[in-house]
Amino acid sequence: MQPLDGFLTATDRALQALAGRYFPSLQAAVEGSPFEWSDLNAGQMAQAAEPEPLGVAQLLARTPYMSAAAARRQLDAAAERGLLESAPDGFRVSPSGRAFLASITQIPTAALAELEGQLPGVERLAELLGGQVAAICTAPGIACPALTGSRRFDPGPDASALQRLRRALIDLNSWRDDAHVAAWRAHETEGHAWEAFSHVWAENTWGDPIRSAAEAAEKLGSFRGYAAADYAAALDRLVARGWLESRGPDEYQLTEAGRHLRQQAETATDQLYFAPMTLSPAESSELLDHLSQLGQALDAA
Repeated sequence: MQPLDGFLTATDRALQALAGRYFPSLQAAVEGSPFEWSDLNAGQMAQAAEPEPLGVAQLLARTPYMSAAAARRQLDAAAERGLLESAPDGFRVSPSGRAFLASITQIPTAALAELEGQLPGVERLAELLGGQVAAICTAPGIACPALTGSRRFDPGPDASALQRLRRALIDLNSWRDDAHVAAWRAHETEGHAWEAFSHVWAENTWGDPIRSAAEAAEKLGSFRGYAAADYAAALDRLVARGWLESRGPDEYQLTEAGRHLRQQAETATDQLYFAPMTLSPAESSELLDHLSQLGQALDAA
């Protein structure tokens, strides 16, 4: 299937609107616990990895923009706070961690239950989007650690339409992550270099653009585990490849070749993302209409 205009914006809006219904309660639960948000991420990844233990390699496969040292620190910290426990070759969810994660899972379930019957077209949306997730999962293609992890939390066919819709939206968001990683890996660069390069490009990223390794470290380094010197070395390698040019001591900007390459990666991401999907033109139009109606209904509910 060719990229569908408006699809990504509409699915992202729907997911964010649904999350707005339960995120305040989720935030309160995490902040009222002995755990951090990073522990929640590690715990859910450990659940997704079961029956195997979770290790640094799996964490880096899902988030290739962070350092191995940062990944190890995240796992160690989650174990120190009691959400994970050490196991041969990695970490597993502790009994107390499993109880906490189970309670966290109930928060969106309860919030969505309050919306049952108030939103139009949810059953059909869940059917259409779930069908695309199924098509992606059965098609040969790229590595998909993000999607594989998300699918481990599938609520099943007997769950409510809203629960199935929410999971399909999360699955598709995860698949987008996998598609983008595959797109930039084709250019044979490191994850933290690509992320810094993208924030110099700054056309589809969060926050202010970066123009220096110091700014990259300030914006990204605290949770990615890289220092300014690491980003400087990475950005200098991209200067040598002709993607960036140096404008002075620790100052970088894109070259025309770099801008073209970065846009090509965005186009390749979209092509990989949509390639396995099977929506007909009529279904595409129907889907976008339902997503628009859902967003409006959530705003009004």
